[in-house]
Amino acid sequence: MKSLLACDLGASNGRIVAGLFDGNKIRLNEIYRFPNKYVKENSHYYWDFNSITTEISAGIEKAEQILGYCQKSIGFDTWGVDFGLIDCDKKLVSKPFSYRDTFTRKYLSEVSNRIEDEVLFQKTGNEVNSINTLFQLYAINKEFPDYLQEAKSILFMPNLLAYFYSDIKVNEFTISSTSQLLSWVLKSWDSEIINCLFDIPLPLEQVKMPHLKLGKMKKGYIQSPVDVILVPGHDTACAISALPMNDSDSAFISLGTWGVIGKITEQPVITKEVFDNDFTNEGTSEGKWRLQKNAMGFWILQCLKKEWGNVSYEKETAILEVSTCSRMWIDPDHSIFFNPTSMTDAINQFCSMTGQPMPSSLEEYIRCIVESMALNFGYLINKIEQLSSSKVHSVYMGGGGIQNKSLCQFLSNATGRVVITGPIEASVLGNTLSQLRAQNEINSLEEGKEIVRHSIKETIYTPRESAYWNEVIGSFRELLESKGDSEYANR
Repeated sequence: MKSLLACDLGASNGRIVAGLFDGNKIRLNEIYRFPNKYVKENSHYYWDFNSITTEISAGIEKAEQILGYCQKSIGFDTWGVDFGLIDCDKKLVSKPFSYRDTFTRKYLSEVSNRIEDEVLFQKTGNEVNSINTLFQLYAINKEFPDYLQEAKSILFMPNLLAYFYSDIKVNEFTISSTSQLLSWVLKSWDSEIINCLFDIPLPLEQVKMPHLKLGKMKKGYIQSPVDVILVPGHDTACAISALPMNDSDSAFISLGTWGVIGKITEQPVITKEVFDNDFTNEGTSEGKWRLQKNAMGFWILQCLKKEWGNVSYEKETAILEVSTCSRMWIDPDHSIFFNPTSMTDAINQFCSMTGQPMPSSLEEYIRCIVESMALNFGYLINKIEQLSSSKVHSVYMGGGGIQNKSLCQFLSNATGRVVITGPIEASVLGNTLSQLRAQNEINSLEEGKEIVRHSIKETIYTPRESAYWNEVIGSFRELLESKGDSEYANR
């Protein structure tokens, strides 16, 4: 039995999970879980890296206590775009900024005056978005210029963690592809973009493909010799590599706090239609591309449930099981929901400005959010079909969000397509599969997908209540495509 540790760090929590491989199946054993959230200091939002590594180290220590000395390796995956700046003393220049810090927004027009948005898109495949690494670095250079002058290395969050435990500096391809600094043609840093926007060199470490042994974990964290593996650093890329789907006719959704909806393509799709519709292209574990939309996942529902007294998952499930059809919908991707003081007030404000009745109870708020998520995901899947010029016959979903069975059924209803869910721990499985490839235990993505099929139970949802859903799809599309609000003009 091989034991491999996956560190899956999300924006709301982190986990250390052991993947136990018997040659045919992988059994996951969650060893340690801890909360993660950004902290506010001097009007900016940061990640507390010291706290994160303290928790991860506690998880590694607990894994050794439980599993003994049989761990072969460890890999790290996280969300995209965020990074750390390392100085000449191998220390962080500052806490890593969080993508939820809005100080980057004011520089959108300044950057576009130097490089047109469509040129940035054509060169990188990425949607132009203020959360992207490019805009974070540009804002840091404007407001904290000493940080970049002190920096000797720029490492993305999963690679920063790998460096912390191995002293090896490298940036992995899938996480680098979220930055808007990577040339999709060269799969390395775009010097033209960097030279145009920055007056000093950016010390971005070299980009390498995943499934690679970096070296041994440093002494002091674990007693047994453990390899640190370069896995797909972006948690979505990890998740997609663990979905046992047919790339040619299936869409995917990786669902958690965010929902990532997309389709795998051989090359980035960089047409004007993709640019105008604010879709993006990011890398896969195999060097292909994901044409996708980063949509709001359960963030809105998570915030609402806290405001209403930390509503339990069981209560939420019970509400959805008996809820009636919604009388109002929201656009989950509207900026009003990004980081409001009150999510309840934000929903009320959105309904008011779109001429809809406001929810009047917790039950109505929850049904409104979940039904709107399903309709939005369905709308985006239809867009992907158009933009990729290829049919989508089924939808594969992975991630913790698939435990919301009502949403999965609503999505099947809203798309008229079969929805197949599993695995819940898609990112962890993808992380583990990459480690097995680096250890030469398996040889290919296809072999890994076969192991996943042996290891999980899929759930299949088929469309229901077609009369109601066909009726509301049109109303929801009108809401998104309304010209009355400039945010909808390009949806």
